[in-house]
Amino acid sequence: MNRQAEASAAAADKELNAVYKKVMATLDDEGQALLKTSQRAWIVYRDAEAKFAADEMRDGSAAPMLYSGALASLTKERVKRLRESLEGSSDEEQADEPSEPAGAETAKKAGELFYKAYARHDRAAAAKVATAAAIDELGWDASAGSPEGLQLMDPTHIYYVGGSIEMKIKKNSAGRWIVSALEMTAD
Repeated sequence: MNRQAEASAAAADKELNAVYKKVMATLDDEGQALLKTSQRAWIVYRDAEAKFAADEMRDGSAAPMLYSGALASLTKERVKRLRESLEGSSDEEQADEPSEPAGAETAKKAGELFYKAYARHDRAAAAKVATAAAIDELGWDASAGSPEGLQLMDPTHIYYVGGSIEMKIKKNSAGRWIVSALEMTAD
């Protein structure tokens, strides 16, 4: 039960980080600074509240479960609050950040479109055929240059001098193909 409670807290924390990044992307500099301050204060509160909840079973075998359970519960509440702030953003802002990529008509096309977007450092184009998690795996700063010898060897493998990137491609809820994850291998 302790491990399950820990896993639940970890999953909630992962979701929180993803939603936090989405909210940050919708804010100007001042709003980002305010959210960062709020988030830091909230983390202190959450951790203290979870310790208080675990104190009910001080030194008992269930204390870690109570601690993790409180972390998970409080984190889910925070996720809900941050999601509400996203709903308050304009329709135009929400249109810029779809929850699911539109995808391509074939798996091969999704791989090709993602490769072309990556080669151009075009994160917005990549977002049309790839999940945010897949996109975040790669460096998209044009000033970093392109990996030497970057080439698409087949619909799911990008090769470069020193390694390769395997694209995991699957269908989205609309039945179109998207790059859902990446697995990088160094030579």
